[in-house]
Amino acid sequence: MIEHSTMLKQTVPTFLKPAVWSSRYGDNFYTLAITGFVVQDATFAEYTIQVKCGSDTWIVNRRFREFVDLWNELHCLGSRLPELPAKSFLCFRDLSHDYLSERRRALEECLWDLLQLSSMGEIDAIKSFLDLIKDDRY
Repeated sequence: MIEHSTMLKQTVPTFLKPAVWSSRYGDNFYTLAITGFVVQDATFAEYTIQVKCGSDTWIVNRRFREFVDLWNELHCLGSRLPELPAKSFLCFRDLSHDYLSERRRALEECLWDLLQLSSMGEIDAIKSFLDLIKDDRY
């Protein structure tokens, strides 16, 4: 007989957009929002991802480069993915509030679209990117 805690770890987390998610759904459902960004050392921005799962909430900070790395890893798995916003070139790096706000919104939409694709919740790279495996939940 399988113990209850073992069954929970084998459950694939299910993403729901914030408008339909509720903490009442429990630990097997999560949502996220990119709530902001912080410019670091006047050279790059980190986007603040707020993840909610059951009654837990945590923050994950990711650079645009980390989104690109995740997308590249998923492409290697043969996944058809939503398109990321364009990367700015090093010599034309735009760290203006307007540019980063628009990119934040576009990244959030990309993540939402990605996480609604079939089987995405099973991929360790995504769970790691969102720190879903940090507490050995999944």
